[in-house]
Amino acid sequence: LFGQAMQSDAIDSDSDLVLEALNYLKSKQNLDATFSETILTKIPSNPDETPRFRDFHITCFVLNAFIVNQGYVEQNFSEVITRIESITVNKVVSVDNYDATYASYLFASNSNSTYATNLMSTVDQAAHTNGIVKYWNLKDKKEMSGSTKVLIASYAIMTYIKLDKTVLAEPIIKWLMGEKDENGNFHGVFDTNVALEALTEVESYSGVD
Repeated sequence: LFGQAMQSDAIDSDSDLVLEALNYLKSKQNLDATFSETILTKIPSNPDETPRFRDFHITCFVLNAFIVNQGYVEQNFSEVITRIESITVNKVVSVDNYDATYASYLFASNSNSTYATNLMSTVDQAAHTNGIVKYWNLKDKKEMSGSTKVLIASYAIMTYIKLDKTVLAEPIIKWLMGEKDENGNFHGVFDTNVALEALTEVESYSGVD
């Protein structure tokens, strides 16, 4: 995430530090191309997360870091990106709506629109909708945290925007707006950040404030 912030000029730095971070990530890749947390031994506080769920997301976060920095550093990490994408394709068929929407967003970000579209078509079949709003739960789980619902919806919105299918994002945007509290926040720090990123994308691509 630090590398992403520097790439987007949120932090004043040069590409050498980002390159050092990316090479560190590359050195920590597992033999099966995935990534795991190296310090935390306990499952994070989110009750919806499991070890498999967490490993998949760590791998996706790393993929995102390599994707957003492709034009910022001179070193070519395309081989690493391809390896991560390959394992993501193989694993995403058995993971949850959260994993699938996040993976779709990453594939769409890396111009892999065909796979992102096919994946979102599968995810869409699991959506809850009344014709006006649309949202997702985790598979086979009736009760779950509001934070996870917001994350699923946010990544779905950003995927559809990158695929230039904003009409499909509209009912999800309506649902997401309804999740804000009186202070403009959502359920937690992380999902608030991702939701605001999604809404910023909506404003950039649609011109709607």
